[in-house]
Amino acid sequence: MPSVWELYTKRARKLVFYAQDEAAARGGTLVDTEHLLLGLIVEPDNNASLVMARMNVSSGKVRQALLRLMPPVVDRWPNFDTYKTKMELTKQGNHVLNLAKRECDQMSDEKISTEHVLLGLLLEDGSSVAMTAEDTWPPAPTNTMHEPGLARHVLTALGLTADLTRSEIAAWRQDKADREIKQAGLLSRFLSGTRRAPEGD
Repeated sequence: MPSVWELYTKRARKLVFYAQDEAAARGGTLVDTEHLLLGLIVEPDNNASLVMARMNVSSGKVRQALLRLMPPVVDRWPNFDTYKTKMELTKQGNHVLNLAKRECDQMSDEKISTEHVLLGLLLEDGSSVAMTAEDTWPPAPTNTMHEPGLARHVLTALGLTADLTRSEIAAWRQDKADREIKQAGLLSRFLSGTRRAPEGD
């Protein structure tokens, strides 16, 4: 059976590693929604960051809002890297990634990307889903309830909603496709004109 991580793009996998760093830097072994959001905004040119920027929500603004509500970074200890191997997702954090997979499926995308994780953070509302022992999809719903994560609180306070973000993702993808078609047309015309150009004296 393929690894669950093979369902994620390279950048989506990296955001989880960044999230682990954020949790470990604060002396914890649990990766929660705020750590995932901090990991999400590390790279300002990933899909999620670009979509948020279209809605006038910068990575710096998100980070500033989060850090006001989070424990401070502690001094790193000698076994920092070993400590990170003990990391686990909280129920909320796991729920976010499950919701990201659902959004990926609904968009008919091949792999979970950063924009799907952004939607997962916005949709995490206190309900819970569980993975089977075989890590099969889709995850089975449970009756477990918990408090929504800090990430959703921050994102909604900044004016983001799941519906607005879905619409912006669709618009961003369409704009990107239009630019690529235009660039391909310009390149084709350039190459065609080059082939027709007369030889010099």
